[in-house]
Amino acid sequence: MMKNVLIFGNIELNGRLNSEELEMLNSMHDSANEQIRESLRPENLASLKNKLNLFLLENDSGWNENFESIEAIESLTDDLLVVWQNSSDEMLKFISLADFVKFLTIIRQYHELFWDFDTIDFFNQLDDDLVVYRGGEINDENLAGLSWTLEPDIAAGYAERKGHEFILKGELKKDNVLLISSLEKEIIPKMSTVLNVLKINSSKTT
Repeated sequence: MMKNVLIFGNIELNGRLNSEELEMLNSMHDSANEQIRESLRPENLASLKNKLNLFLLENDSGWNENFESIEAIESLTDDLLVVWQNSSDEMLKFISLADFVKFLTIIRQYHELFWDFDTIDFFNQLDDDLVVYRGGEINDENLAGLSWTLEPDIAAGYAERKGHEFILKGELKKDNVLLISSLEKEIIPKMSTVLNVLKINSSKTT
């Protein structure tokens, strides 16, 4: 099963930490950051691109079990998502958006094999008609962006960090979801399937 990727950042802690627990948390944080930096090195991104190209060449019309094991696809998926979630800009210097979407489209056909149980359960409970949000302005580049969220506050937080006053609100059919994160409430939809997009003030997300 594809594991959830936990990204250190906003960590909510209940109670106080003793010195040993704080040291362990700092060590985990440093280790996670080092793994992220390592994954974003140009040579590792180039290697990831080669792995993806090989996968797409061998599985052009769908997953070919003769070429790829479940474990190999899980590993490739995890590597791609770590890079995507931490620096999509860096990833897109090496991997085209079209190839990334093509990979996700293939995996989506077999999501019950490659998604973890929590994600499958979360996805199954969603309504057929979804409302999704994205930080930024209404323009061709932003509308073509892949990362949307079910949570307006997450989109508003992104907009604030990027200096945007507005967020986008759109409608999406559940069948058009390529990937979803039960932890981050992030959604990657099929291209051009978020419809009826409106721009709303990020301070008025309800």
